[in-house]
Amino acid sequence: MKNCIVRILGNDLGGIHGEDQTYKNLEFTLLNESDFKNTDKIYILNRIVDREKRERIISLLDKHNSKYLEIKFSKESFNINYGLEDVFKRWKNAEYFRSCLDTTLYVKEIHESLKHLNKYIVNINGARNFALDYCRQRYEWSFILDSNSFLLKEDFNKILINIEKDVEYIVVPQIRIESNSHVFLPERLREYE
Repeated sequence: MKNCIVRILGNDLGGIHGEDQTYKNLEFTLLNESDFKNTDKIYILNRIVDREKRERIISLLDKHNSKYLEIKFSKESFNINYGLEDVFKRWKNAEYFRSCLDTTLYVKEIHESLKHLNKYIVNINGARNFALDYCRQRYEWSFILDSNSFLLKEDFNKILINIEKDVEYIVVPQIRIESNSHVFLPERLREYE
């Protein structure tokens, strides 16, 4: 049976991600990551709101003949589950509190209005469960990763060699780097020690 690497591609959130971070990380991975023996790669588009960004990502995946699945963003679904009217009502309340110079209540209303919207848009647990359900019957081992995870060939091969067949889940340590180009620097290996 084969292995599968699944990457979840989502929305770039202001203050957390750079302005086109998902696209740039995807492009870097498609151009630089090795193909791994007996391993499929699948990308999940996770409720991408911006149509232009979504189309650019799909175009890039198509250019590299990469398989992808999609969990679509739906205004209707969001409205049924969380209610757009509630979001707009809270925004109006927030504007009222701001006009009264009540910063505490303003921040609270903004937070409450965005909480459900962000939860729906981020959907990370939903996307991971979607990936697990898809892979469970098709692959021996599934590696469910975020869009910014990158695997070097020797590291992935070490993981496969060291997997014990009688375990259900494994944890793989990750190293955070400042730039995609730092993946190939020898200093990154020191972080394993």
